[in-house]
Amino acid sequence: MAVTWTSAGPVPVFVATGAGGAAVRHALRAADEVDLVRSPRRACVLLVAGDVPTGDRSPLLQVHDQVPRPRGVVAVGARGMPAELAPITSSLGGLVATILEVGSQILVGEHDSDDVLPATNPVEWRGVGPNGQGGEGMMGGVPYGRAMAMTAEGSDGLTLDRLYLTLGPWLPGLPSGCRLEVGLQGDVLEEASVAYPTTGPTLAGQVRVASVEQLRARTLLGWLADLTDTAGLPALARRVSRLALDPTPEGVDAVRRRLDRRWGLPVATDGVGHLERDDVTGCGLGWLARSRGVDEDARRDDRAYDGLELAAPTDRGGDVTGRWRTWLDEAAEALRLAEAAEDRTTDRPELPWGSAAVTVEDRAVAHAALATRAVSGAELGRAVLTLASLPSACDADVAASRAEVPA
Repeated sequence: MAVTWTSAGPVPVFVATGAGGAAVRHALRAADEVDLVRSPRRACVLLVAGDVPTGDRSPLLQVHDQVPRPRGVVAVGARGMPAELAPITSSLGGLVATILEVGSQILVGEHDSDDVLPATNPVEWRGVGPNGQGGEGMMGGVPYGRAMAMTAEGSDGLTLDRLYLTLGPWLPGLPSGCRLEVGLQGDVLEEASVAYPTTGPTLAGQVRVASVEQLRARTLLGWLADLTDTAGLPALARRVSRLALDPTPEGVDAVRRRLDRRWGLPVATDGVGHLERDDVTGCGLGWLARSRGVDEDARRDDRAYDGLELAAPTDRGGDVTGRWRTWLDEAAEALRLAEAAEDRTTDRPELPWGSAAVTVEDRAVAHAALATRAVSGAELGRAVLTLASLPSACDADVAASRAEVPA
């Protein structure tokens, strides 16, 4: 009989999800036996799901070594996993049981995952420079492999230290695979550059309209669950993740009412990450254009949707609140369309994350450009919320439609 977790609380798990791993994240967030922590320092299990691109493997190894020992590694649907991690593999259906068993073995000292990176500084700096700080002069240098802050004039006219950091690709709150290069003065992003993965899922061949619309509902509600969690509402995020796994019109209406409460999500998202109409038009992200009332929807030119009466887009405003309200609008509409579509099929669907007529690479470039504009000059917390409202195809729920939505 499998051993079960015997600690007083749920198993603390840090989840690293690449493309195709969103459904895994929502399944774990929905499980009472698991606590999705936001720092590897608080975890005892590292869970890896979805694609691990070559350029993201080294950061994943760093995340692994930050999980305190003893620790375990579990993988589900992972592709490109670093061989050094030697994970325990699991199916999605048996994932919670696998995590409980690994956690139990960790508690009694029967399981541990060794460090995989050498215990040396990435950049030799000790004794370099006149003050031993690793650089020339009083300032500069790279102690412990991280550049020291240098003074610079900020947008408010004050001269302060500016610290350069890379956030991502495995940082909770950021879209999967997203990297944020920042120059921080205090908590303000005086410099910012956003990059999204240039790979992602596509639809190929004839697919059922109902399947596409169900995928849309799951994806948009999954984005909402991640945003809600990033905003510091974990109990509500768990509820939305459960809805994303099995969406219903009644569930969408109930979540909408809950989010509209006085001290709900709008407190954190109103006025954050504003984008103008011109920013979101023509960038290949149909839902984003529609959030500003721009009727950019390939479904209107698809004969498979004839007679289904697509709803006209509503300008929800350009902030984060407007974007998540659009997700709710379109999730409810998608469920209606899925019910009405019956056996209709299409070979050129409007994807949940954008038009199929735009290549993944072009969409990633346009996406990164508008995200960079939205976060530049913002406070760090508001910037993270803004990026959480601008997810990519890598955070789409494609696991349940793998045959129809190949990666």
